[in-house]
Amino acid sequence: ISSPCALDSGVGSTANFTDGLLSSHTISFSEIGSCKIIATNNNGAEKGYSNTFTVTPGFSDPTLTIITASPSLILNDGISSSTIHIQLKDSFGNHLTSTDKAVEIFSDAGSLGSLINNNDGTATINLTSSNALEIATITGTLDGVIITDEAEVEFSSFSHIWTSQLGSSLDASNWFDTQNWNIGTLPTASSVVLIPTDPDNGNEFPVIKNSNTTIQELALETKAKLFLNGNINLTVSNEITGDGYILGSNTDSITIKGNIDLTNLDLGTIIFNSSSPQTIINPYIFNNLVIDNNSQVLITDDVKVEGMLSLIDGEVLIPSGKNLIANTQSYVNGELRFQRKITGNRGWRMLSSPVSSNYGDFFDGMITQGYDGAFYSTGSMPGDTLQPNILTYLESYPGTDNQRFRAPANSSENLVQGQGIWAYFFGEIENDSRYNDPLPDTLDVKGQEFSGNGTEVDFGITYTTSADSGWNFIGNPFGASIDWDDEAQWTKTNVESSIYIWDPAANNGNGEYLTWNGVTGTLGDGLISPFQGFWVKANGPSPSLKVKLNAKTTGDSFLRKGIEKDIPVIQLDATIDGLHKRTNIMFSENGNYKKDKMDALRLIPFSNTHVEFYSILEDGSQLSINNLPKQFNHRIHIPLILNAYKNGLPLHGEYQLDWEIHRTIPEEWLIYLIDHSTG
Repeated sequence: ISSPCALDSGVGSTANFTDGLLSSHTISFSEIGSCKIIATNNNGAEKGYSNTFTVTPGFSDPTLTIITASPSLILNDGISSSTIHIQLKDSFGNHLTSTDKAVEIFSDAGSLGSLINNNDGTATINLTSSNALEIATITGTLDGVIITDEAEVEFSSFSHIWTSQLGSSLDASNWFDTQNWNIGTLPTASSVVLIPTDPDNGNEFPVIKNSNTTIQELALETKAKLFLNGNINLTVSNEITGDGYILGSNTDSITIKGNIDLTNLDLGTIIFNSSSPQTIINPYIFNNLVIDNNSQVLITDDVKVEGMLSLIDGEVLIPSGKNLIANTQSYVNGELRFQRKITGNRGWRMLSSPVSSNYGDFFDGMITQGYDGAFYSTGSMPGDTLQPNILTYLESYPGTDNQRFRAPANSSENLVQGQGIWAYFFGEIENDSRYNDPLPDTLDVKGQEFSGNGTEVDFGITYTTSADSGWNFIGNPFGASIDWDDEAQWTKTNVESSIYIWDPAANNGNGEYLTWNGVTGTLGDGLISPFQGFWVKANGPSPSLKVKLNAKTTGDSFLRKGIEKDIPVIQLDATIDGLHKRTNIMFSENGNYKKDKMDALRLIPFSNTHVEFYSILEDGSQLSINNLPKQFNHRIHIPLILNAYKNGLPLHGEYQLDWEIHRTIPEEWLIYLIDHSTG
């Protein structure tokens, strides 16, 4: 497809010929313009092309049409105004070139002028402020159907608005020149300051140079900038907001006593200093971050500190699903507080603590039992009659496999960095008054983040040549996701490549073990989120597994990388009665017809409602991931086993079998799926 006609992301861009013929192929476009379709061979050489045709947008779509406001902050003086802009878009996100539906705009504050239809797919309307300190929400409709998008304009009592001045750039950017401010005076400690996108007079943004200064509040409009220069500190006693930028050198700093909701900060040190709670809104990368707040600093998105995180006083709260990356930390009276929300049905969870604490702190929000100091403590009734629901697993513990599962000695026992913890969440059980703790529940633990020797954490895995040798139950020791596939950040000696994670939500809520070996699997990626425990298997004496602090990364969606391009992979999915199971077969240079380190064993799920779908080796090993040789000169037979159970009974009926053969499969391979009952 020729530029600029991009394809709809949901539709493949390539049509393959079968026996030299292709009767039809449907293509959807997501951008408009003059296009043509080009035919190429497998080497990419052009073999022909269509006539030129024009792609035009469709009808306007209220779910994709956008509403924006500029500026988003104006004075609450009853006369200042913001321009509201409406851009009509079709269902593919294309800008319309003409207006096809009646546009109406509404605001819950201030007053709107007359709507101007620009007859090019856009419309504008002015919003005038009120005299109140408030936020106006602007909404709209297309032919009476509500537009999903909306905009906000804040009416604020700015005492100082940056106007710049005509003249030299040195004068027009000087924060301390009264001619650059709308009222002809410099901002003071009580001033509320606005830096607009387009200053009224000149074209320069302000520079604070060679002198510390203090203001009450700061707002920067879209693309507006504030520069710090000369080893100075800017103190803001309230909030910093907007879609602009604060830029400075490594020796410049900002002290914030309120919240921060700004697009970008790039300077030496940010200091949060207050006796009231503060909030960091949006993801940030800080050079150095200082927390000196005897209350709390809440982060609402991923935060990375490339230099030093100094916890002078108070706590930093990292809620469930967010990541904090700060590999160099110092503590005085401050600490980190991490949360993990537990959702779904009652049952087992694989957990691990990101901070140094104890079992009592880690599980104080849930019902525990079977050890001293638990919610139902031993030495009490009914505690003495109840089995423990908090367990670790020690591979080297003598005895049976069941004996290797160990309960804490007591609730004050310290958590071990990198150790996995099994926890059973009872939820609310009808007709049993002991268990009335419905999910969702939130684990809440605080302390100092684990850091090993300051460079890496040693999981201390073992290999005992008896029973199920080599299985080690470990967990993410950090407050950020770690990347199992980032080989440079791991030491993996005599340990297999697969990780195993129990997902209680998989298999239609019945739970299933998910796997990943660095190339393929049911996890979809090698990211291990904070609080996540997982199995690994050592396969020889003196094993070693260590992870460097630099393995931390943001995100735990398991959707980041996909399949490596040079390794053929076949994924087969079996579905029956709402139950689902996948098995994976890959072909690599180090593949083997016997068990190898890239294979993943099939683990039996807790639930007696599940699908069994796996391949087997000649020695009977059952594999969820089977790594076979990429080079071979004879047929390979790969036996597959398929069964299903519901409440422990065999499930009969029609199975749906789907397979995905990635493009890395060589074209000359012939792949057959054979039903041995029918041939």
